[in-house]
Amino acid sequence: MIGRLLGETIKVVITPTKDPLPIKADPGMIDQIIINLAVNARDAMPKGGTLTLSTRFKAVGEIEAEKDPDALSGNFMVLSIADTGEGMTLDLQKRVFEPFFTTKEVGKGTGLGLSTVYGIMKQHEGWIAVESQPGEGTHFEMYFPVEANLSSDDESKGDAGDTPPETATILMVEDELAVARMTSHTLQSLGYRVLAVENGPSARRVWQRHGDKIDLLLTDMVMPEGVSGMDLANEFASQRPELPVIFMSGYSEDLIKAEGNPHSNSQFLAKPFTRKKLVAMIKQSIEAETATV
Repeated sequence: MIGRLLGETIKVVITPTKDPLPIKADPGMIDQIIINLAVNARDAMPKGGTLTLSTRFKAVGEIEAEKDPDALSGNFMVLSIADTGEGMTLDLQKRVFEPFFTTKEVGKGTGLGLSTVYGIMKQHEGWIAVESQPGEGTHFEMYFPVEANLSSDDESKGDAGDTPPETATILMVEDELAVARMTSHTLQSLGYRVLAVENGPSARRVWQRHGDKIDLLLTDMVMPEGVSGMDLANEFASQRPELPVIFMSGYSEDLIKAEGNPHSNSQFLAKPFTRKKLVAMIKQSIEAETATV
């Protein structure tokens, strides 16, 4: 279908992700997104070029989401559509999703193609991002929330007790990027909402915005910026004494004892830790907190 739409001068490259990423989406609307962006790409490549379609997984943290007013934190399937066409200036990028806005000649376009895509993404609780440079083509990325509970394959990879108690929100504070990504990916794939930050000051900002919705604090003990995991736990406990806390550290548990841990509803998770131990400890902490409410 796309080949006939684009013509013989445009090469189509499709690179889907190897792992299934289940999303709740209307197939007809997905087709509409691809068609509209393919037509837009065709018109931007009058002398031919390459159109690349790909899908991939991406975990979006709270800090990254704050950079885009349309973005959300969570687990997403990203549909990317890129062309090697004329590209756009920054001013055009700012207006490209406006209804009836078009750079085409009168009678050759309604200006509704990209605004329609924008609307479809909103209906699917996702968003669309665009990157472009004049003469270097345009790259659109559509973010669809991944529905972890739709995939029986994902569930079969874990333990029977992996399913979280209802929907829980976890504030994770971890300055090691590799650990943060692995942990966030694991928890989000099980249905938890993860607000991931890399230091104490960022955690404080997230707490100010979402403190009443956070069900558990998962924090490293030793971090940059002069704020430790114990500092955060003490501050948050002054507002939410019942908040469960899991301290992560590559050091021994003696570090927590040395700081005088006053939190009876806290646990210690030694690094490196397994997926099974992480999930079991989080589930136990949240269930214990729920039982006391």
